[in-house]
Amino acid sequence: METGIEGLTITLNKVVNDWRGSLYELLPGGSGNQSVSDGIGNLYVSVGKKKFVCRVGHYHKNNTENFFTLGGATLWIFCDMRKGSKTEGTVFGGIFGDEFQSKTSLQVMTIDKGTLAKVRVPTGVWHAYWPITEKPSIIIAVGSIPYEKEDNEKVEYSDIDDVVKILKTEGVIDE
Repeated sequence: METGIEGLTITLNKVVNDWRGSLYELLPGGSGNQSVSDGIGNLYVSVGKKKFVCRVGHYHKNNTENFFTLGGATLWIFCDMRKGSKTEGTVFGGIFGDEFQSKTSLQVMTIDKGTLAKVRVPTGVWHAYWPITEKPSIIIAVGSIPYEKEDNEKVEYSDIDDVVKILKTEGVIDE
């Protein structure tokens, strides 16, 4: 799937559903999966509990992350903050996770369609997510290095004009 941001990739992994429940493939091939070629330094869960409240809102100087939205309909937005990058300033948004019925102009990749979106975010790409239903967003993340507060470069979403436009269009913030 094309994101328009160099190095930001979305891969659709297999989901197997039956009457007993579901199985989500995260990293086919395990540690040999190209998505974790920078290493696995951290594995964690992030939960967004409140509809339309931003989680994250930063980029990393050294950490590459892979995200899997396991629950909740979740709006993700990314912006290339890398100085001199071919795609510097480019913004991409998508809705991942559980089934989502509202109208949107964004790409929608939901588990009910039999695939799970894996989003690989390279260093220097700002990322944030918003739960867009009352159901909490449940995210699994795989980082290439252990957590280091100094690696996070916080940027408020309100400082990125194209992010604000998406949030207004999707009804997350008021006009």
